[in-house]
Amino acid sequence: MAWFEYHNAGNSEAQQLQAFSYLLSQMSVGKAATGVLTGLSVAQTTTASGSVVVSAGAGVVQAATLDGASLVGDVQDTTLDVLTASPMGAVPRNDIVVADRATGSIRVIIGSPNVTPTDPSVPSSAVKLARIRNAASATTVPSSAIDDLRVMTGFFGGEIIVANSSQRDALPKYVGLKVYRVSAKREERWDGTGWFCFTYGEQSATVNGSGDFSISTGLSQILTSTVENANGGAGVGTRQNITVAKNATYTGGNLTARVYAADDKSLLPNGTAVAIKWNAWGYA
Repeated sequence: MAWFEYHNAGNSEAQQLQAFSYLLSQMSVGKAATGVLTGLSVAQTTTASGSVVVSAGAGVVQAATLDGASLVGDVQDTTLDVLTASPMGAVPRNDIVVADRATGSIRVIIGSPNVTPTDPSVPSSAVKLARIRNAASATTVPSSAIDDLRVMTGFFGGEIIVANSSQRDALPKYVGLKVYRVSAKREERWDGTGWFCFTYGEQSATVNGSGDFSISTGLSQILTSTVENANGGAGVGTRQNITVAKNATYTGGNLTARVYAADDKSLLPNGTAVAIKWNAWGYA
């Protein structure tokens, strides 16, 4: 296959799939990252049973560059049997829920029972959705037995929504890749060194004997920050009205700054409570 033009009436199916792959987040040039675009979460039934429910959604599958990328999924929730057709014996078993292009379905790949069970292999035609850790003699699949295995993907250059840092770190990275991490409620962008982001907060802190306070920003490395009095220009309750020194210092994600009494610029006594607003830019 050589030249192709997306949506050209003369295209073969293979050319259409190959062209589509260039619109998606890339593993390499012309090979889209296999993953979930939206939905396809796996959960227990309303009352735990031998089945699970897969929510409506869509994913992308591309096994090899010349295969092109396929969009797979379902427009409605799907209930999948896990334990009726494949009941549990006296030994645990891991099963994997997938959306499979080859079979044109969302299905369960049944694992092998073992005292220390491992996951069954997943074909390159499928998107992994969840692991089900079936206990010995289990007759139901509770939420606690379901591990979310979805790796999110998206369109090339677009923002990808991830639940946590594990989903974020599983993405194929390129400079400029942007995610919204739900667990941290913020956008993060891969810059070739790390996940650069902006974060902020407002909190109480306690001054030490040197007149300094320290707070954790949740970042792994702060590059720059701003800090200000959160009392609105007055003392509030037991919290001292303060002036914050301009130069903060950083150790990893911890920010330390010196504060003075707003009225006479004196150092505050050890143990004084202050209220701080802060902004920080750095690496997650």
